[in-house]
Amino acid sequence: MAEKSVFEKLHVGERDKNDLPSVLEQLNLPPKFVTFVREHKRLVQSTTILLILAVVMWSFYDTYREKQMQDGADALAIALELTGAEQIARLQMVSQEYAGTNPARWAALHYGLKLVVQEVPADDGVKRLAATRQKVAETSSLFPLITVSLAQAYERDDRREEALQEYQRLQDLRGYEFLGFNGTARIYEKSGERALALAEYEKCLGTLDPVSQRAQKAIIDEKIARLRALK
Repeated sequence: MAEKSVFEKLHVGERDKNDLPSVLEQLNLPPKFVTFVREHKRLVQSTTILLILAVVMWSFYDTYREKQMQDGADALAIALELTGAEQIARLQMVSQEYAGTNPARWAALHYGLKLVVQEVPADDGVKRLAATRQKVAETSSLFPLITVSLAQAYERDDRREEALQEYQRLQDLRGYEFLGFNGTARIYEKSGERALALAEYEKCLGTLDPVSQRAQKAIIDEKIARLRALK
């Protein structure tokens, strides 16, 4: 008579369904393992339940963190569209409400750089930022943050050529393409160069995920529609 395969479907009677060690024996598992389960049946059951609960809780937490990241990214994008005191207040809100996420860390750093620029004379603030960037490697996470602050400081002071150069620099930095194209588009729009502004806003859309970055996409779509209506 041929030996039973461990993969052969077993019939387990109703009486044996709650007898875990008996089921394990029928699965041809090592005797020592079966003995351990038999002697520590309650412990094994409790541990199994805890493991299942841990997996379920981790799944819920992972979903929550993913939603926090997406909501934080949307909130940050909206904050960067603002100016002056309103922008600073919104950046502070993002850094607190979405604490622990990358958008929150970005908002906190950007908020700090904004304060540096505001607390000293404008020219001195810009010079300090430019000098600081010279000491920072392009691979540093601070490099694009300082570049964004410089671009916005130049734009605030209506130094459009300098602002344009900084925003164009951002277009080549991974993860900051959206800010770069959005900034150049805004400069062109202020200068009355509608065709160039429209082209840059359309490039913005190419940097966005239409699902996870719905808020940013809606803002750019509205700007594109407005410019096309003016043609």
